[in-house]
Amino acid sequence: MNTQANKILEMIEGLHQALQVDAGARRQLNKEVALYLGWYYYTPSQAKEKFKRTYKRGAWIHPDDCRDGNPQFCQIHGTEVHSNIPDFTSSRDALKSVRPKGWNFRTYRYFDGKISYFHCGMDKNTPFSSICANSLPTEELAELHAIIQAIQWERDNKEGTE
Repeated sequence: MNTQANKILEMIEGLHQALQVDAGARRQLNKEVALYLGWYYYTPSQAKEKFKRTYKRGAWIHPDDCRDGNPQFCQIHGTEVHSNIPDFTSSRDALKSVRPKGWNFRTYRYFDGKISYFHCGMDKNTPFSSICANSLPTEELAELHAIIQAIQWERDNKEGTE
């Protein structure tokens, strides 16, 4: 599996082990996920120089406005510059927007007597495409874990890009 994907999966699992997810860890995880998904990031100083405006945490360009990993600025339709990225660690809408097409998705909740955990499973009607994220503290983290695995499976198997 891709090194960047492994790093994200380990970050998600690390949040689980802490059982408390602080804002800084969530922000860093969201940044790694956005970069993995193709968002382009300008540091605050790069953004100020490029856009002549202050972006406290930097500026982001959506993957739809990038080609080969670089932003493409459209003079006719414009290119939106984002000051924030979606919260992939806690937003159901953000997760739905990046779920790979053609995958069946399901989550399960279980209780071990002390705390609730979530499992997330995704599969495709292809051999060896079943994915599972076990024992994570929130449904969103479980789904994010499975989504990253599914996206990487598609990249490794050259499928899914439409």
